[in-house]
Amino acid sequence: MTDIQTLPGVAVVESSHTLTFLTGSDREEAAVLALAAAQFKALQDVIGAEDLAVAFGQQEALATGLHKHVLFGRNEVANQHYHRCVDHAICA
Repeated sequence: MTDIQTLPGVAVVESSHTLTFLTGSDREEAAVLALAAAQFKALQDVIGAEDLAVAFGQQEALATGLHKHVLFGRNEVANQHYHRCVDHAICA
C-alpha cells in the first residue's frame, strides 16, 4: 500500500509531501527488501517526473489569484477508491 500526503506550505507555491510505502510483509529477507526498494524507486520516479510537475504547475496557476475555488479529491479514480476504503474501514 502506498499513501501520499501533501500538505500546504506558507505560500501557495510551497508544499510538503510524505510518502508511506508498506510492503505487506513483515519479513526482512534480502529479496523482500530488494523488491520493496525497487518498487519504491519506481514510485519515486513517477511522482517526481509526473505528479510533482503537475502539482508545481497547479501551484503557479493558483498563485495568480484567478481561481476563486478549487475542488479536491474528485479527479483520480484511485483516490476515490482509497477514500471509499478508508470510509468503509472507519465505519466498520
